[in-house]
Parts: sequence; C-alpha cells; structure tokens
Amino acid sequence: MHLTEFIEQRFKNKPDSVLEIGFSEITDIAGFDCQNLRVLRLHANQITKVDDFDCKHLIELELDANQIRSLAHFNCKTLKVLSLCENRITSIAHFDCKNLVDINLSENEIASIDDFDCKNLQELSLGANPIKSIHAFDPKNLEYLNLDYCEIDYVAPEVEEKLLKILSPVNDVKGKWGEKLEQMRERRQNLGWTPGFFESTAGAWEGELRREQPTEYEQREEWP
Repeated sequence: MHLTEFIEQRFKNKPDSVLEIGFSEITDIAGFDCQNLRVLRLHANQITKVDDFDCKHLIELELDANQIRSLAHFNCKTLKVLSLCENRITSIAHFDCKNLVDINLSENEIASIDDFDCKNLQELSLGANPIKSIHAFDPKNLEYLNLDYCEIDYVAPEVEEKLLKILSPVNDVKGKWGEKLEQMRERRQNLGWTPGFFESTAGAWEGELRREQPTEYEQREEWP
C-alpha cells in the first residue's frame, strides 16, 4: 500500500509535525507530500526504494526494518537525522549525505566504507555490517563512530589513527582488529585506568597505537 493511501484511509485530519506508522505493510512512499512534517517514522514496513521520495522540510526520517537496497539516488535535502538500520543496503559509496549530522546504517549488508564521503556527519553507526577491512576512510567531522559486531581484520595505519579518536573504547568490534583493540583495553585496565577514562572518546587510545611490542619493563620476568 502507498503511504498516501494509508493516511487517507486511517487519518481524519492531516498529520501534524510528527508522523509515526509502523508494522503496516506500506510498500511505497514515492511522491508522498510531506507538507508540514518535520519527523517521519516508518519502521517495520515493506518499503524497497527511497529514490523518488521527496523529503522537503523533514528534519528526521526513520525507515528501520524495511527492505531498502540502495541510497545512490536518495536526496536527503534538509534531513539532519536518518535511521536505516535493518535494511538490505549494500553500498554507500555514492550516497550524498548533504546536511545530515547523524545516520544509523547498522545491520545492513555494507561491505566497504572506503569511498564514503562523511561531509558534515557527526555520528555514524555501522554496527553489524560485513565490513572486513578499511583502507581509505576519512572521518572528517565525525565525533562518534560505531563499528560494533563488524568482523574487521585490517585497518590501514593512517586510517587507524583517525578512527581511534572517534571510536569509543567501550566497543565490541570483532575480527583481528577487534582483538587488537581488546588487547589495548586490557593493557590499560591492568595499568589501573578507571572506567570514566575509558568512556571518554577523545584521546582514550593515545599512546597505544604504536605500542605493539612489550616494553623492557614488561619483558623482565624477575625484579629485586
């Protein structure tokens, strides 16, 4: 069912600034007139495309748990917050973020973020995507990055240094790179750092990135 048809059948008056419709088997939102809407939430429907959707004056759009596969021709316009977790998106290489500051793309089928342009994004969630390696990602203005449950085996050194400034140390990254982060965390805990320090993102990994080999102090087995 088209979103316009659903609203005509179920609503006596036109929606105000916020509209939330979930679990309603809506399949199409192309050409929907957002009118005065500022927030639109359409979680757990059957929407497959956003190419022809006109966001107009929307500030927040939530399309979690649908069947969207591509964002290549999606025009975000005035959107600031976009949530598309639990869809079937395979690539964000040609996705134009425009004015977005917060986007949730967790639990999709995204395998690479190397060609993704963050533009003005401040928060990016990519948890539980099949990302195996990161070679050329530029976080730009990002303040927070979520890669929880991604099976990441390799991150280029020049990228790693940038990611450790925005990746929360209290994370659950998997793969070989995730194991490396866990070793860093354990090393800090053994040295007596408090949880409050670990919850701080900026500079929390400082000094650990190049500390791959044990120090002379750690190598000595006996001390007088």
